[in-house]
Amino acid sequence: MRANAERRENLIEILSVACPHCDAAAAALCLNPKGVPVRPLHQARRALAGILWPKEFVLEECSFHSGRKAPDPPLDGDPREILDHPLPDKTTQAEPHYAREQQEAAERKLRRARREMWLASAPRKDAISARPCPACGAAPHTPCTPRGRGRQPHTERVDAAMEADREDRRAS
Repeated sequence: MRANAERRENLIEILSVACPHCDAAAAALCLNPKGVPVRPLHQARRALAGILWPKEFVLEECSFHSGRKAPDPPLDGDPREILDHPLPDKTTQAEPHYAREQQEAAERKLRRARREMWLASAPRKDAISARPCPACGAAPHTPCTPRGRGRQPHTERVDAAMEADREDRRAS
């Protein structure tokens, strides 16, 4: 029962914002390319609401043990009536947080691309090893503590070596 209540609350949050993917208004279901309401909720809308689950407009989870499942809500019904909630439009409140998350994701992607480009431009093993690791505290010229299977240096150590290389080039 708790999962069903949480599902309902999450659906309310998701349906309280407009969908950036298909331009469905708040309090309306997502639309397919032909403009027909569909059960799946677009990832962009879930991300804008800050809720990644549930992925579909279904009120109850199916119990495989009991075999019982409530019927799915109709796609042509009003979600406000089905959820018994006014579903006020919270899109304007959600957009700044969403934009900040998207900006941070883009910055992480850019940092990763810069790191990969720097690593590919020349052999960098010695430059990385010469730096102390801010993540695990490994001293210069000693390996980072193992993480997972590999013995790769921590990303923070690579970033420190990359920054030191940038500073050396500015100084010369």
